Formats: sequence, structure tokens, C-alpha cells
Amino acid sequence: VKMPFVPCFSNFTAPMGTVLSPDYPEGYGNNLNCVWLIISEPGSRIHLAFNDFDLEPPYDFLTIKDGDQSGATILGRFSGAEVPSHLTSNSNVLQLEFQADHSMSGRGFNITYKYDLEPCEDPGTPRYGWHTGSKFGIGDSLSFYCNTGYRLQGSRITCIQVENRYYWQPSPPSCIAPCGGNVTGSSGFILSPNYPHPYPHSKDCDWLIAVHSDYVISLAFISFSIEPNYDFLYIYDGPDSSAHLIGSFQDSKLPEKIESTSNFMYLAFRSDGSVSYTACASLSISTEYVYVVQQGISFDTHLVF
Repeated sequence: VKMPFVPCFSNFTAPMGTVLSPDYPEGYGNNLNCVWLIISEPGSRIHLAFNDFDLEPPYDFLTIKDGDQSGATILGRFSGAEVPSHLTSNSNVLQLEFQADHSMSGRGFNITYKYDLEPCEDPGTPRYGWHTGSKFGIGDSLSFYCNTGYRLQGSRITCIQVENRYYWQPSPPSCIAPCGGNVTGSSGFILSPNYPHPYPHSKDCDWLIAVHSDYVISLAFISFSIEPNYDFLYIYDGPDSSAHLIGSFQDSKLPEKIESTSNFMYLAFRSDGSVSYTACASLSISTEYVYVVQQGISFDTHLVF
């Protein structure tokens, strides 16, 4: 099949296209010095895919340069019949220079290109979280959020360019189950550190649950598994560990629902320096905040420890 004629000197500016050696695939002529420029939008990169390649080695060759300046970086120089691997530019311009000597020729080459307007790679979403924003171009930013009970470790990231490199600054964040904290509002989760993976050794984690003064707190355990005799969860009926101790809990037996007598509840988790009880050493607590005024309205939530 006769391919469409492509001049020996051309500029390509479309988002995708094909670069062919002269008279491909019938064989190029002799004494050639061809130059093609692929020019994409500023901030984008160009991807080359070699579909066919056959040049007389070592006298005929294709040189690919990153940029259109005389001192541009050479990404590769190719000859023979081995099809080169894919190439990606670091700038928004690629220069293809083809030289053929005065004697024999090969079939030529067929190269397709495309460029993207989003040079930063998709950073993905953190486990137990998500992000907003779908553009990955220079200056674009992504904001990250975590599922209830997890805490964001990191911040908003922005795609930047430093010389010929494109990357997110700062590094993408992660979502962690924190060791302690304050829990307020009408819903939420409390998670053991590193949940749902084994909690760390030698941890002292304290949570204060504080709700409106017209509410009391009800804890419903979803899952519970900690090392017996060495690791404990203490629950106090008040704002700190000096309040009445409701109970200390260990092992894998799921505790019954626990209710406070006020709008405060204090949880203290202690792990020793030895091995966690199981590979799923975690605590899950579902809590309900119960309205105790005359109407008896209740608000259901799921806090996870």
C-alpha cells in the first residue's frame, strides 16, 4: 500500500501524527538530509512509537534530539533493521534528523507520535482516602482527603517543572490511623494505630470523645483483637484518666456496648514492646451520640477505633 507523501522537511503540530521516511515503504533515495520538527504545547511531552524501521547500516541513520536548538540533547541515533523502543521527550519539541548516503537504501521508517498536555503522572489516590482535581499539567494542584477516622499525612500537591523534569511538589500524602486525638461532633470513627494492619509496639494512645453537654456517649465495638495480658484498652467515664474506670479490655472477645454518664469519654490504649496478638490486631468502635433531653432524639454514627 502506498503511504501518503511526507516532505523531507516538515513541522508537525497536531496532537498526534505519523512521520514517514521519503517514499516509505518503497525505499528512500540517496543523498538525503531530512529534518522534521514535532512541536507540542508548552509544558507537554511528546511520545514516539516506532512501527517499522529499516535503514542501511551504518551509513544511513536517524537522530532524535530533545529540543530544536543546535545543542539539543540527543535521545538516540538509530540505524539498521532493529525497531527502536518508545521514546519520550523532556521538552515540547522533538527534532528528527535523517541522513542517507550515496549508495544503497533500506525500506525506511514509520513513526507515530502523540503528545500530552499533562506532563505529571497521575499520583493515584491514598489508601483510605481520595483526591479532588483531575488535571496534571504544570501549575495544576490536587487536594487530598481521608476516610473518617484517618488523618492526612501531607498536604496539597502541585505539578512543577525543574529544568526538564516534571513532578509533584511536595510528594503525594497518605492517610494514617492516628495514635490518639480529640473526637467531636455527631459522627466519626476511632481506629487503632495502623488499622487495619497490626498496631505498633510500645504505644500510648489517648482519645478524648467530647460531645455537646446535652448528649451522652454510647460505644459499640465493631471488632476487637489485642494481645492478652500485655496490651490494654482502658475506657473512662469522663474527660481524662482520673475519671471513673468503666473497664479495661484485652484479648479478642468483643466487649458489650458501653455508655457514659456525661458528655465525655476517655480512651487509653497501651501496647507493650512484644509481638502484636494477631496479624489483624485492631480495634473497631462504633459510637452513637444519644440526645438525652425530653424529646429523646438520637443521632447514630459510626466512629472506628
